[in-house]
Amino acid sequence: MPLLRAVPILSDDGAEVRIDAPLPDTSVCRDLMVLMRSDPPMYRSMSVEFLPKLSTYSNGIRTITKARLLGAALTSSPRYEGTSAEVRADQPTRRRIWL
Repeated sequence: MPLLRAVPILSDDGAEVRIDAPLPDTSVCRDLMVLMRSDPPMYRSMSVEFLPKLSTYSNGIRTITKARLLGAALTSSPRYEGTSAEVRADQPTRRRIWL
């Protein structure tokens, strides 16, 4: 079950999906930040939702070369490894999650 959902933004070169998710000052978001900063972090990954538009198969492996991004979710069990998430503060009273 995702704890945070946001609309992803594709980088200019198309190599990265970035998310800037401002967090409201609620107990759920404060708890989420504690879990992300714990050692080891409980939530450090994301799952990206997409619809494949163009893909190829080779030796039983599907390669998606074009997709429509729908959303992203912070999760402890990502579908695709290699994702990361971190909490950043751009102002003392404003917290953000960068996925």
